[in-house]
Amino acid sequence: MRSRLVCAVALAVVIVSKQTSSASNDPRVVQPTGSFLGKTYGGWSAAWWQWAFSFPSNHDPLTGTADCSAGQSGKVWFLGTLGGAVVPTVTLSEATASYTRQCTVPRKTWLFLPVINSEQSMIESCWWGSGSSPAIGACDPTVASLQADAKGFQDLYENMSVEVDGVPIAQIDPKTGAPFRVQSPEFTLGPLPPNNRLKASFDIPRTADQTTVAAADGVYVMLKPLPPGGHTVHLRGGFVAVSMFQFMLDYTYQLTVDGGDACSAAKLKAIATKESGLLGCAAKATAKGSSAKLAACEASVTGRFEKAFAAAGSCAGDATICETGAEACRSSVVAVLTDVLPSSCESQKQKAAGNLAKAELRCYARAASSGVPVNPICLSKAADHLAQALTTAGTCPDGGAPQTEIEMACVHGMVTANEGGLVTDLCQANTTTTSSTIPSTTTTTSSVTTTTSPPCDLNNDYPTCGGSCPAGQSCTATPAAGVCSCQ
Repeated sequence: MRSRLVCAVALAVVIVSKQTSSASNDPRVVQPTGSFLGKTYGGWSAAWWQWAFSFPSNHDPLTGTADCSAGQSGKVWFLGTLGGAVVPTVTLSEATASYTRQCTVPRKTWLFLPVINSEQSMIESCWWGSGSSPAIGACDPTVASLQADAKGFQDLYENMSVEVDGVPIAQIDPKTGAPFRVQSPEFTLGPLPPNNRLKASFDIPRTADQTTVAAADGVYVMLKPLPPGGHTVHLRGGFVAVSMFQFMLDYTYQLTVDGGDACSAAKLKAIATKESGLLGCAAKATAKGSSAKLAACEASVTGRFEKAFAAAGSCAGDATICETGAEACRSSVVAVLTDVLPSSCESQKQKAAGNLAKAELRCYARAASSGVPVNPICLSKAADHLAQALTTAGTCPDGGAPQTEIEMACVHGMVTANEGGLVTDLCQANTTTTSSTIPSTTTTTSSVTTTTSPPCDLNNDYPTCGGSCPAGQSCTATPAAGVCSCQ
């Protein structure tokens, strides 16, 4: 019997009442009739397999080597767990694959997951059919034969159950999976990544960067959005007494549905206001060519930051680290925007940089507040506004790619999001020097290096400066602007 990959998932939902789900339509799931968000269950099953095959084995949410947020987007997230290969065993306990996965998902997100499923692709069909290593394209199975293979594997599976916090989805027939068993339409896998599942599990060679037609068969459930909080779901499924082969999947998915974090949102807003405020102070000094009022301006910005940050409450994000990061943002931007002072052009670009940092951090703040992924449209609009402001400012030095430098210095160090766009941390301490090569407006490039531990910045006895700089540069004061930078 051919060895096959088996995937499954288990999910559990907290049900407030103690009811037992009947065999009628379960209100917790989208029914497998018609379409949902533009796809039938069969169409979603094809999309699930495309997602599942998009990862290298060392960064794969199905095996737990990547966070469950990897590759996720939109209103529907995929969950799953790689069961393993079907092999001959002596006892059922030897054939049982048990896994527990943890996952944080956004609010208002549907979850599409397989109870147990199978697929067949042209690459696999050719490999198993020849028993050797045929060149890709050396055989040409039909889509109908791929569908028949997937169905043949799926026909073996029974003993299927999904329990949501101890309450079963009784609508699923334990022997057949009906009415949630579906066949996919023809779909394409790939281009496959290096060390993909076919290579890692079956050592099928020459699969990296290849595409292949495939078909699938399986039992799936589309769960409606779960309420914020913790949820646990348990699943079993497989087959026994098939010749000398038997296989059983036993899974638990421990979910946390993000309910929003007002504290982190408030801190991000405070950081955003401080960064834009400090750069606004620098912009005024740059425009006038005088730092006479700079200290008072920055003191006012810092005072407002400290009050807002303290009022946010207790959550991720250390005040000292966040404040140091905001000041490093200011220093890094000023180091890139170097012009003869006074300079209206440089002043406008410094202000635009502050506006970008503020706008993007506020995008993350809104996401954190609602417990949803950051909206890429929000980030895109902020970038568009920066581009317009830079054009309006005119021609003066800006490093060639100021957006990259601003985001690295002012945004990425302030907020951490997982691969699905959910905010997970604030102001992580950075103890290394971060370098970025920024393309110039010509064919050459310029290298700008910034540091946050400690950054080149003002000492208490200004105009003395202190902090780290790249080799060959020193931390030097620019009196007219009242800042220190690596020169």
